Amino acid sequence: PSNLHSMHDTTMLTACMSTGWTSHIRDVILGLVREHGLAYTKLDFAVVTSAYVTDPAISGCYAADHEGHRDQPESFLANYRGLFGLFDELQEGAPDLFIDCTFETQGKLHLIDYAFLKHAEGNWLANMEAVTPHGALRVRHLAWERTPVIPAASCVIGNLRLDSPDLEFDFLSLVGTFPIMLGDVRETPAGKREWLRTWSDWLKEMQVKYDYMSYRQDLRGFGEPGEGRWDGWQRINTETRAGGLVGVFRQGSPESSRQVTVEGLRPAGRYEVKEGAGGRVLYILSGEELQQAGFPVSMKRAYQGKVFEIGISR
Repeated sequence: PSNLHSMHDTTMLTACMSTGWTSHIRDVILGLVREHGLAYTKLDFAVVTSAYVTDPAISGCYAADHEGHRDQPESFLANYRGLFGLFDELQEGAPDLFIDCTFETQGKLHLIDYAFLKHAEGNWLANMEAVTPHGALRVRHLAWERTPVIPAASCVIGNLRLDSPDLEFDFLSLVGTFPIMLGDVRETPAGKREWLRTWSDWLKEMQVKYDYMSYRQDLRGFGEPGEGRWDGWQRINTETRAGGLVGVFRQGSPESSRQVTVEGLRPAGRYEVKEGAGGRVLYILSGEELQQAGFPVSMKRAYQGKVFEIGISR
């Protein structure tokens, strides 16, 4: 087969990653890094097997004259090795480049795998096309399923959009993973664009302050995300125990408030609870108080989210 990604599209060919294509792709990407400061690259489409084709015969490379493999079965390992080698060489040549290896490249719907994450930081593991509030729920549900074992910072979940009728709810739903949205920010209304800038800057500040992207824990008392429920997560730095972020979401629940407890802090430490970007201090509590009693969270809208900063009180 000439196109592993689709049995019907004859306009595209699949490159064998055990050939010189890997070096060519590497050189093109590194050239863009040098010339234009490229910071994000996304490798999409099938390489060895397709997420959309179920016929096992349409996989691998059948070429008999490639130095990297002798036959189609051997091409599987050769192509994965070539792919991982490409990622490693990109990392060496551009250490700050974020590499997004999609589920389509990995070959199965919603797949995210440790072997790939050893070589590429990110994995666009799904495309959630439903509009708000259902798309945001699906994003949070998939994150809830994967992040007990997969680093949350590696989970890139599409396709929530900048032109969403509830941009705030969608954006905050993505903060529990690696937040990327679709759309042209230049076409976003000025008010929403300023809101995005404020939150983006604040999340960068929180990353420097807590390294929250390296952590994610379930929020005690908040279970599987679902319609008619509340759900949440905490991204507390459990090594420094200096604090981090807590996200809480009301997904059509008839309850307008919940009590939120936070784990992983120093019991005797004093912590400030602030709401969102530039938020005022709501409470000052000890780590033990946050774990045992917590703090109340109220939401007026049936579909709403809030993100809190938990940090040491100075």
